Amino acid sequence: MGYSDLKFINNTGGVVFIIAKVDGDNITVSVYGLKTDLSYEREFVVLEKIQPPQYLKTPSSELKVGEERVVVYPKEGLISQGYLKVYKDGVLIDKIPLSKDKYAPLQGEIIYGESGSIS
Repeated sequence: MGYSDLKFINNTGGVVFIIAKVDGDNITVSVYGLKTDLSYEREFVVLEKIQPPQYLKTPSSELKVGEERVVVYPKEGLISQGYLKVYKDGVLIDKIPLSKDKYAPLQGEIIYGESGSIS
């Protein structure tokens, strides 16, 4: 489902080492270099929630007439903004926009029995 692209500039004047490890669906990234008085934190803010469309209703010969079953549950979409917060000696000194992302909502689906279905 997409990816995240992290870019940075090494302005420390020293060498930076990056070690990434993958374990199943998880990734751990460690960055090593000269210690500075700066620290960083990523922040994601939801700007807008997007409501999913009404359920899609599909006839099914698997169900009796009058029966219904949800086969896909709906899910809200959203628009989010990512930031990199920069701290110096524990005090926020900058908040840099990184990315603005849009995640589409997921339409739910219900199947229902109709005439000609199992009775």
